Amino acid sequence: MKYLTESLKKVEQDLAYFVSPENKDGFIKEFASWVYGEWSKNDFYETDIVDLGYDCSSYPEKTNQSLSDKCPTYADFINANTGFSECTHVSGQGMRCQEYEEKLLEIFGDACAKKLDDLVELYQLEVPEKYKKFAENISELIFLEVVDHHEDLELYEVCDDILLKYNQLGVASSPYTCPICGWDEDNDLAIYCDESIFKDYTLEDFKKLAEID
Repeated sequence: MKYLTESLKKVEQDLAYFVSPENKDGFIKEFASWVYGEWSKNDFYETDIVDLGYDCSSYPEKTNQSLSDKCPTYADFINANTGFSECTHVSGQGMRCQEYEEKLLEIFGDACAKKLDDLVELYQLEVPEKYKKFAENISELIFLEVVDHHEDLELYEVCDDILLKYNQLGVASSPYTCPICGWDEDNDLAIYCDESIFKDYTLEDFKKLAEID
């Protein structure tokens, strides 16, 4: 159990390096290519809000404009809607527009899952015998939260750290997202959280970042 725990601590460090924006060979390559591809080619959709009193929904409304024309910065792009709507399953909020950030988080989660599998293979990690009836592999051990925190506290904690940071909604995605944290009423502009280091990047910046000729 100690070898697995210590190895998963190394895995966590490797995942942190993989998603770091400073690592030019890590997730940022896939991120930059995806952003440039979506931003440069897709259409821009307005968000049409329909408030019926008992239900407030939002729907995409097609325009004849491109994302690249309407979204001058990454902050504008990542918070734009994709042209798809989805059911919220929330009372009083029937449908909502999907935003590009949601697609980004899916890509982030998938990339982390693949990197985790690669690292598990690299370190030759196996599920402990006592947990094999609950998890077939290390990914399930982590993401299904099967480790007993009473009996194996240290293993539980490292698994919990990986789960918290590197799943689809993992906090390690924060440098890549750009949530709106307020609104400038005087200028009618969104205020974006400072944590996003790409918020002011342009499409041309991403072309360079993705190393596209």
